[in-house]
Amino acid sequence: MASQPPLFKPFRALGYITEDAPFAVQRQGKETFVTVSVGKAWQVYNCGKLTLVLVGPQLPGTIRALAAKGDITLAAVGNSIIVCKRVHRLCVLRGHAAPILQLLVLGNLVLSLDTSGQLLTWALPGGGPAGGAAAGPGAKAAGQAAGSAEAADPVPQASMQLPAGFRPTCMAHPDTYLNKLVVGSEGGQLLLLNFVTGSVLYTFKGWGCAVRGLSSSPALDVMGVALADGRAALHNLRFDETVVVFSNAAGVGLASGMLAGGQAMPGPEQLSAGGGCRTLAFRTGPGVPLMAAAGGAGVITVWNLESRTLHTVIRDAHDAAVVALHFFAGEPLLMSA
Repeated sequence: MASQPPLFKPFRALGYITEDAPFAVQRQGKETFVTVSVGKAWQVYNCGKLTLVLVGPQLPGTIRALAAKGDITLAAVGNSIIVCKRVHRLCVLRGHAAPILQLLVLGNLVLSLDTSGQLLTWALPGGGPAGGAAAGPGAKAAGQAAGSAEAADPVPQASMQLPAGFRPTCMAHPDTYLNKLVVGSEGGQLLLLNFVTGSVLYTFKGWGCAVRGLSSSPALDVMGVALADGRAALHNLRFDETVVVFSNAAGVGLASGMLAGGQAMPGPEQLSAGGGCRTLAFRTGPGVPLMAAAGGAGVITVWNLESRTLHTVIRDAHDAAVVALHFFAGEPLLMSA
């Protein structure tokens, strides 16, 4: 017997902050906003006081990844990307055959990476004349809809398949590297690729364990790499040289000897419990150059990049794994989720 439709269905989630998908941060004028996932919906907070300013519509599934620019919010649900202009659905980006891992907005382009290694490049729907002209059939209608009705779905501008056997985990855009991406993998290797030409430019051997997060540092050519064994590495992309490796940057166990940058590593039991390093963030502007790191332990460690020593530990920062960190530009303020 077919199940009857429920009397009530979800409309708005209240009282939650965020779930497993990393948040998306954007600055508009003098204010900074963060978009977070809450089950099958997303919410936008003003970072000044963490006040709720916008609640998105209910989506057909759990959000796997988020990205935002201006009034446009992109949420990856399964193999598709649902695009909203403020709270109204604008269109759906379809083209992936596997679940989407991550979204990245670069100017008027959207990059989406899935678990099979397919990388798609899209024009940002509703992103202005440049984006609308390149988005393919339906882009003009999407702009005219202005959020009142869902428009025809755009098509990807370009598609790239990563090498066979390369299982991607994350991606990041190195600052000043035009049309370039760095992609991390389960095997520990990094790929430097050009997403416009669809070519792999260089393969970095890695550190012998899975890469869980990537973050471009303020130093030219240097990329921060979060590793599954709890380490955090700073790697120079131009010379393929590791600048420094911080042991147990995830803060597993909170033992001072392990947090001093020595050779001690978390044990297998701790790693199996999810104690690896998952996310990094770099402080910009005046003052001491700092890097924050966190992972499955719920602890945030902050490192002095000048002295290459531990600066501070934020113990019990979260009850569960930390999935995202963000230093506000030019300010000594750190946001975590």
